[in-house]
Amino acid sequence: DTVEQIVREENIDCGFARTGHLLAANKPKHFDALKDEVELMAKEFNHKVHLVPPGEMQSEIGSQVYHGALVDEVSGGVNPAQFVAGLARAAEKAGATLHARARVTRIERRGTRFVIQTARGVVEAESVFVATAGYTSQATKPLQKKIIPIGSFIIATEKLTDDLARELSPKNRMIFDYKHYLNYFRLWDGRMIFGGRAAFFPENENTIRQSAEILRREMVTVYPQLRDVRVEYAW
Repeated sequence: DTVEQIVREENIDCGFARTGHLLAANKPKHFDALKDEVELMAKEFNHKVHLVPPGEMQSEIGSQVYHGALVDEVSGGVNPAQFVAGLARAAEKAGATLHARARVTRIERRGTRFVIQTARGVVEAESVFVATAGYTSQATKPLQKKIIPIGSFIIATEKLTDDLARELSPKNRMIFDYKHYLNYFRLWDGRMIFGGRAAFFPENENTIRQSAEILRREMVTVYPQLRDVRVEYAW
């Protein structure tokens, strides 16, 4: 709800749409666990989700590999890069100043203030907010020790025909499976966007290529229809 409100108020063009998400069961026992999930969401959060039995999966996904699914109709999807760019413009409009390509290399406390060394110069501040997640560096060593970066990679196919796109995802859901190292995928701009934890090493040209190959194999396992479709992007 908050994301939707921000997108509307700040007029952010990021393809926000509440088309719901589909959590697909890889095994019959996963579907049994999803039954408990429906009850839990209703009881603890007063939130209604529903199950799709194995025999009715074609209404949700053009794949034969899953054993039922859970649907949450109110979930939404965005293009995250466009959303972040829109947030940046909104922050500037609200009075914030943004300084790109200013990687922080050192943070030092001097009395009641902080001195921040960056690639573009030195900044002094009364307080510092660190929001680096998996990119946390040695500039904040105590935080870096508490975070384990895990690689998550994505591939995007060439543009698909309208008929094939509808076959793959009739309701244009955000889709992910039940595996611990899950796959997640959706249609965007007429392409199949397919992601997953293909590798656990730093991002470089070789690891991206290797991860793209792994993800392509996963994608074709889910969607044999995409066997002859080109992958045009990987990141």
